[in-house]
Amino acid sequence: MCFQLIFGTLCECDNFSCKRSNDLVCSGPEHGHCNCGRCVCQPGWTGPSCNCKDTNIGCTPPGGLPVCNGRGTCECGACNCTATTPEGHIYRGRYCDDCATCEGKRCTELKDCVECQVHKIDDLSKCINCSFSVKSVDDITDDGYDSEEDTLCRGKDDDDCSFQFRYRYVEKVLTVWGQRKKECGANVWAVVFGLIGATVLIGLLFIIVWKVLTTIHDQREYAKFEKERAQSKWDRVRSLSLGQESTVKMGQGT
Repeated sequence: MCFQLIFGTLCECDNFSCKRSNDLVCSGPEHGHCNCGRCVCQPGWTGPSCNCKDTNIGCTPPGGLPVCNGRGTCECGACNCTATTPEGHIYRGRYCDDCATCEGKRCTELKDCVECQVHKIDDLSKCINCSFSVKSVDDITDDGYDSEEDTLCRGKDDDDCSFQFRYRYVEKVLTVWGQRKKECGANVWAVVFGLIGATVLIGLLFIIVWKVLTTIHDQREYAKFEKERAQSKWDRVRSLSLGQESTVKMGQGT
């Protein structure tokens, strides 16, 4: 049985006003003792009332990453995430790996390994830090997708093709699924050259149509001209014939 003591130069301290756990001051003498309102924990114990084992188990993410991803402290086997980082970002999650103002941070960290294992890229530098396996799926919602537990991610490769993957922590073990099919948009240069080619083709077609119409019009005008010239020649011949006939008749009358 512990005696309640009051001590200090001005009697300002005691050994019973500290935090309790299970109604025991500092969780009992095996865990720690009270010193002037603050628990002094025995080796192997920590926490405000010395009720937590001094271990980072439960706070260390898979893959050899630092405790709470370096964004918080481990308290009683759980991460207490720092409210804001030096950059002003707010983190949350089991390992302080989700960021409300910089969404996709963990996705960015996993992206290279997804490319390496699912899409078989040739850049081996993206594969050397992969300490986990990625499961290949036909659709991102295959193999037990859970909208509450899983985090969906989207990445882009060097060819500007996008791909989807998701991750989840199951009993501190990271599990990642990657969708095999990529979504590739139209190549920018192909679109540009296609537009140029289409413009040139339309221009050529316009010139050809204009040339055909002009030729038809010229042919019609030429045919009209030839017809009018032939008619004029015929009228002149006819006029001469009529003049000669009149002269003959006048001579006969004389």
